[in-house]
This record gives sequence, C-alpha cells and structure tokens, in this order.
Amino acid sequence: HHHQRQQQNYHTGADEGSSAAAVDDTREGRGRRNSRKRRPLNEGWWMGIPQYIVINFQLPLYEPSLWGGNSDGYGISIILYFKLTERGRTAIREGENAAKLFQSFCKAAAGTNGADWNTIGKRWKNIIHIANQDDLKLSFVMKEIVRKFSGKPFLTRSRKEAYRGSNYLEIDINQHTSNYVKKKAVFGLKESLVDMVLDVGFLIESQEDDEMPENLIGTIRLQGIDFQNDARDVEWNRIVAPI
Repeated sequence: HHHQRQQQNYHTGADEGSSAAAVDDTREGRGRRNSRKRRPLNEGWWMGIPQYIVINFQLPLYEPSLWGGNSDGYGISIILYFKLTERGRTAIREGENAAKLFQSFCKAAAGTNGADWNTIGKRWKNIIHIANQDDLKLSFVMKEIVRKFSGKPFLTRSRKEAYRGSNYLEIDINQHTSNYVKKKAVFGLKESLVDMVLDVGFLIESQEDDEMPENLIGTIRLQGIDFQNDARDVEWNRIVAPI
C-alpha cells in the first residue's frame, strides 16, 4: 500500500493505519517508525512554506445513521506525504498567484499571521478520481454516485485541524464529520477499495482574480487499499491541540 509518484509541486508517499476512532496529529506514530527519514534535521520551513506536507485523511468505515449522532468510530487513516519540489520552489520564488495563496494558507494553518484558519481552511479542495471505475463491480446506485463525483473538485466541509512541525505542516481531514450522503457513499464503496485505482489531488480554492488560476498542491495515485490486511492498528491515547 505504499506508492510514489512525482507531481508538480510536491513529491509523494503514503501510509495506511486503522483505529477505533479518528486520530489527529500523527507525528508520534510516524516518529516511532523512522524519525530520521521523516524529519531530516537540515530542512525546515522556507519562505513560509514547509518542506513537507502531511495529509491525514480519516475515513469512517461504519454505517452512518440517518439521524446523526455518530461522528466517530472505526475507520482508517490514509496518510499522504508531500515533499516540496524544485518546481514548487520556483513558483514561490517567482510569486505565482497559486503559490502566494498557498503561503497564506500555510501561515494561517500554522498560526503565524492574523488570517482566520476557520475561513481559509474551508477553501481546501479535494479531487478523487477513480481511474478504473468501469472495471468495478458496483450496484447501479453506487455507479451513479461514482459517475457524479469522480474527478470533480469538491470543497471539504469536514472538520480540519492543522499541526505545525519543525519542517512540515500536517492537515487532518476528518471525514467522520461529513454529511450522511458522503459517509453512506464511503460505506458503500469500502469493500471495493482494494480493487480501486485512485488519483487523488489537493488544492486551495481561488476566490479573487489575483489568486487565479488554481493549481494543484500535490497529487498521488493509490492502488490496492486493503484496509482489512494492510492497515496497522493504531491506539494513540494522548491529548493533542492544534497549533
């Protein structure tokens, strides 16, 4: 379940873990595994941009209730690692619009300026494209859901937390707090995850002319997400607070 691919602004890698509840701030677990690899001492933040972006996608795998009430429970974390590329450095040095927008996002997320994280955090977009959707054995209803949402950018209204490290910024996207329709779709597709080829991308929504055009922060291809066999159980009992 480890895959790598080069993209425009960040190089990437991925890990997978399961837990009885959503887990924020994954640095302790990552540090246990290979702290020297994950946190090189000679690379920190540069021009307001971290050398690494860590995306912790928290996916619920339980059946949601139509009446609400369950916003946590068993699920998996798909943890994506993005390393700043030379293309990304060039965009920042040259002051490209998308790079400046990303700088503002990182400063707000890290709490280093007066920008409102609750506002700019809502401009985070995901793109999830199922590259082999025609090969999957899905019901008619699930095929229609996939056709409607696959490959289309969408704003995430789910709860997000940000954690600043010495050389990285972690964004935790808690899909446990998604609406019923999205959680029902994830539950309906979970048995097909192992057969899916997923192209995943992230970007910040442009709202003003001087923020155009939108540009992908990072992309990655995920294949064979076998949460039943590959996801390592994680029990991190600690109290953390976003910075």
